[in-house]
Amino acid sequence: MGGDVGCNSSYGTGSTFWCELPLPESTGSRSGILSISQQTDDASQSGPLHILLVDDVKVNLIVLSSMLRQWGHITETAENGRLAIELMKKNRYDMVFMDCQMPEMDGYECTRRVRNPKTGVLDTTLPIIAVTAHAMTGDRERCLESGMDDYISKPIDQGELQSKLIKWKPRFETTGKK
Repeated sequence: MGGDVGCNSSYGTGSTFWCELPLPESTGSRSGILSISQQTDDASQSGPLHILLVDDVKVNLIVLSSMLRQWGHITETAENGRLAIELMKKNRYDMVFMDCQMPEMDGYECTRRVRNPKTGVLDTTLPIIAVTAHAMTGDRERCLESGMDDYISKPIDQGELQSKLIKWKPRFETTGKK
């Protein structure tokens, strides 16, 4: 169509996506060019999030922690649901990425306990995102039924991870809980 598209991106600030299309004068555009742009915010723009990572496989914790830390977030780890509960009784987190299949206490049971006010965790409403290799029909529903807020499958895609951070981050900006 004789137009142009592009993207300007600055790490930690955001990205602007734009396109320009030459149009006939009848569209009301004086210059004959329609220009559209969209600004997006990076997930670490308003400051670091304090994120708990729960997985029994150390390599998974290292990889996920590395991704989140490169965006400026603070991470802590637990190897099973029992340890995660103990950490959530002592520390306030902005969100949790929770593996589903773990020894001692799996992610489903851990999430049910987090949502129970009698458990003693500091925040029973914090976002819990399932991180699982199970991507079969019904797995997402099982995660949501246990009280998890969202779902991401392994292997973790950085773009999908960042979209989850962006999706759940506004909770803290609007409620002032951060």
